Amino acid sequence: MNVMKFVALLALFIGAVPFAGVHELGQTPSAKVSGNLTDQVGGLLPYVSVVLTNRTSMAHREARTDQLGHFEIEALTPGDYLLEAERSGFATLQDSLKLDAGEHLQHDITLQIGSLEERITVADTDVPRAADLLGERRDSGDAEKCELSAVGGDLRPPMKIRDPRPEYPRHLRDAGIKGSVVLAGRVSTDGRLHDLRVVTAAHRELADASMAALNQWLWTPPRLDCVPVEVSMIVTVDFSLQP
Repeated sequence: MNVMKFVALLALFIGAVPFAGVHELGQTPSAKVSGNLTDQVGGLLPYVSVVLTNRTSMAHREARTDQLGHFEIEALTPGDYLLEAERSGFATLQDSLKLDAGEHLQHDITLQIGSLEERITVADTDVPRAADLLGERRDSGDAEKCELSAVGGDLRPPMKIRDPRPEYPRHLRDAGIKGSVVLAGRVSTDGRLHDLRVVTAAHRELADASMAALNQWLWTPPRLDCVPVEVSMIVTVDFSLQP
């Protein structure tokens, strides 16, 4: 058989064989994830990084939300993934996702406000003082300046109005007892600490002194997108002895 006849027969054979699609070639169709990113009061969060990590291969894929808070990540291998999203002032979000072959998963994300942290030191030489007001701050002025918008993430932390310091019990100072107290609670929309509790304490009376002071603290209400919200707070009080 000469070359020309062989090529002609080969062309006829190829034409008679149906085209093999993706499934017939053994390739697995890829998956896709898309969604919208909002804050806890529904405001859209633009330009936030969203990262998907394949739990098997540890391969990373990243996308940023657009001006409307929307993101898409395509051409993903089916499997189990860790999704992470973070923005300053908000708690880092982590979700577990399972993607099947050819799946287009719509997965909306809501970011929650992060916790506030504060640390104060109470020395044995401190002179106890009254619960002084730190000025005449009120949130009414800020509220008037606040303009509602579909774009979220406008976080306005609480501003202190009053913060009496814990009193170092004299008999503990004289006995040389010192240490730290860690307390947790939430600043509510009334500007006060609620659900205040002791996480750890070097001494029960140091914890009592800290609780008594923090229960008098007062803030302007925290706001998110003009809406009064609550925010978690952790306060560490260090009772120290001066040399």
